[in-house]
Amino acid sequence: MFFLKKEIEKFDGYNGIIIKDFNSGKVIYEYNRAKKFIPASVTKLYTTFLVLEIFGIDYEIKIPLYINKSKPLHEIIEYMMKVSDNEIAETLFRLSGVKKYGKGSTENAISALSYYMYKYFDLLIENDYIITDGAGISRYNLVSPEITVKLLEYMYNKYNKKFLNILANPYTYGTLEGRFNFNVWAKTGTLSGVSSLAGFLETKNNNFIVFSLFENNYVYEKGYGKSFEDRVINYIYKNF
Repeated sequence: MFFLKKEIEKFDGYNGIIIKDFNSGKVIYEYNRAKKFIPASVTKLYTTFLVLEIFGIDYEIKIPLYINKSKPLHEIIEYMMKVSDNEIAETLFRLSGVKKYGKGSTENAISALSYYMYKYFDLLIENDYIITDGAGISRYNLVSPEITVKLLEYMYNKYNKKFLNILANPYTYGTLEGRFNFNVWAKTGTLSGVSSLAGFLETKNNNFIVFSLFENNYVYEKGYGKSFEDRVINYIYKNF
């Protein structure tokens, strides 16, 4: 793990990592796993979790972006996640508030999310995490690598490959297109001074890995955080 330790030490900013073998549950590497970070668009994983809990993955839904058309919810979420569409994320987030509490407000969506986060993970909003929007634009959102991995594990166990298909991948359109030359299924996040990547990868040795990487508080261009993530993911792919 010397390589990962050195990468973290030389990173000029604040970062957190957790990397686990999905099947055995063994933690391969961790650093600041329980610390809270601004997740940027990785917030959309939390929105996806909420929407799927409330509606179900095969629900046929009509939203303003698809006037007079019904689509399976997973198709709408797939597009939203792959291209990181903020408008769809916020719409689905608020629709969850309608379904749960009868009114489509951000406050009701947050209340619905906090209900399910406590129900399944025994986590309390504000104490363990903070979510203030559905898209990840807000810098008030704060989550940890550890909680994000719990969310990923839960959704994969519940929805299997349907969940993987929702995520961005190097071999299809979206924010990960062409970024790696092996299978990674993940959600990206980017704000000024913020980068994040959370999801799954299949290693050279056919091991299935779940991971969450967050980088905050760096003063360089957005590629600085992405390059750090790429080095870490490529190392895990080749060595595990």
